[in-house]
Amino acid sequence: MNLSLDVITWETMIMLISVCALSAYAGTEVVRQLLNGWTRHSKKEKAWWQAGVLKSVSVVLGGAAGYFLGESLLGLVVGVGAGGITTSVVGAVKARIKGAGSA
Repeated sequence: MNLSLDVITWETMIMLISVCALSAYAGTEVVRQLLNGWTRHSKKEKAWWQAGVLKSVSVVLGGAAGYFLGESLLGLVVGVGAGGITTSVVGAVKARIKGAGSA
């Protein structure tokens, strides 16, 4: 599916955003578990760079999924956006759940 602004439909755009966001979330969770296991195993505190690595992984994986599915730079841009929004949404939901649990 070679995407361009002339031929893209809302259904295609929603499907692309969803797949990119899900792949970015799944890949980020894998890296998060690896980093958490590494810090627990080495008995270290959470490193200052871990949050940046996780956000970068999300954006890169979302962009890669968008580029390969959309076969164009438009797919790349949509994927990067979906990966970036995924980190924000997941962070907000986790903060909301944590806040509800402590109340």
